[in-house]
Amino acid sequence: MFFSGLINRDMWEKVQVIRENKRRPTKSRMTSIFSGLLYCADCGAKLSLATANGYAHFRCSMYKRTSRAKECTQHYIREDALKQLVLKQLQQFLSYLQQFERVFIRQQIDATLAERRYELSAKQKQIEKDEKRIKELDRLFRKIYEDNVNGKLNDERFYKLSDGYEAEQEQLKQEIEALTAEVSEADTEATNVAKLIAVTKKYTRIDELTPEVLNAFVDKIVIHEREKKDGKRTQQIDIHYSYVGIVDIPTDEEMRQMEREYMQRTTRQTA
Repeated sequence: MFFSGLINRDMWEKVQVIRENKRRPTKSRMTSIFSGLLYCADCGAKLSLATANGYAHFRCSMYKRTSRAKECTQHYIREDALKQLVLKQLQQFLSYLQQFERVFIRQQIDATLAERRYELSAKQKQIEKDEKRIKELDRLFRKIYEDNVNGKLNDERFYKLSDGYEAEQEQLKQEIEALTAEVSEADTEATNVAKLIAVTKKYTRIDELTPEVLNAFVDKIVIHEREKKDGKRTQQIDIHYSYVGIVDIPTDEEMRQMEREYMQRTTRQTA
């Protein structure tokens, strides 16, 4: 694929995502900036746009198709309420990164490495094991070849063994290739965080939730079913941010505490 000086690979990939999630109008000709981005937390299906009582809303498309079979629940959420929730979270997220960029970068990288360290170690060991087995198969192949030439192993037996060794070697090579690719992916985590930071640098504040803002910051939004607790209805939404996924954003009070701690450390260092 050719990329001109006007568009880099990251921008190209983002455009392709936007095209895949193109805001297609419903039968009632309605569209939404959220169309194609919303997913059900329970069944994984996309949420579909509809209108009732003058309000645009989303609900699980699986529930819509199988409501009688009860394969999922509505996961109903009004578009105006969702806009308020997402806007508030994006504002908090941007504020957090602007104040604590270094903390965010360190937390993201540390969390990723902590989660994947054991997994990556196991994969690396499997690669070494597979490579050792391939060398062993080479030795076995040479041995049966010599036995065949010397008449110790008939042709039928030789071909049967050699075919088996070659098939196993090919399978091991494919496994090594796949594992190596997965291990190398870990090296991209810091790059992904840097890409998100670059996105945030383009905004000093977010006053309105526009398609541009949504596409810049968000990969997808997962909608949970509404819950009733202590007489109040609440609903959780999980925003998967571009490049890094879900981010645990500190509350305003937690950020103020982080700022106080930072100021105290700075004062001690300069004293």
